[in-house]
Amino acid sequence: MGELGLHEWGVRHGLATKLMLRPQEELDELGYTEGPPELGAERFDVERSLTLYDEVYRYRGLLGRDIWPDRRATTFPPNSTYWRSSSPTR
Repeated sequence: MGELGLHEWGVRHGLATKLMLRPQEELDELGYTEGPPELGAERFDVERSLTLYDEVYRYRGLLGRDIWPDRRATTFPPNSTYWRSSSPTR
């Protein structure tokens, strides 16, 4: 939002930023918390963000994953190590 000059109207809802073209005073009245400049000075909908983090978003790591979209992806790291160690040096 900062690159577009719209940071004054960006309101974070979890991981997404919603563009709300309203006067700053109205955004303050709605209870959005303004973040520090180091975080882009966007406003945060803290209540909605916490709900999303607790109830909607889920971390699904790569380890122990039963389904891989590409079987070759499961063997890539060992193969790349083998390829580097077996390639001729010049």
